[in-house]
Amino acid sequence: MAGLPIFADVAPGRNAYLEGNKTQLSKMRAAMNNLEFPTVTADEIRAIEARAHELRAQAMASFLRSLGRGIVSLPGKLAALLSRPRHA
Repeated sequence: MAGLPIFADVAPGRNAYLEGNKTQLSKMRAAMNNLEFPTVTADEIRAIEARAHELRAQAMASFLRSLGRGIVSLPGKLAALLSRPRHA
């Protein structure tokens, strides 16, 4: 038993799993070589940039609103912290 290979039922040099992976890989390479990118006009690029600018402006406005709310609520939180009874 010591001299037998671990995978005795596998024929040497013919591994179906590796052969399948090679075919799949060659199919993937062929598909990747056939990639076609859509053509985008200058007007479409400008529209995309305008939308990105609008989204950035909305995000910044939301951030500044939440920051302002936090700053405004800070004195009330500090007053509540100092006015609590000691046992709380």
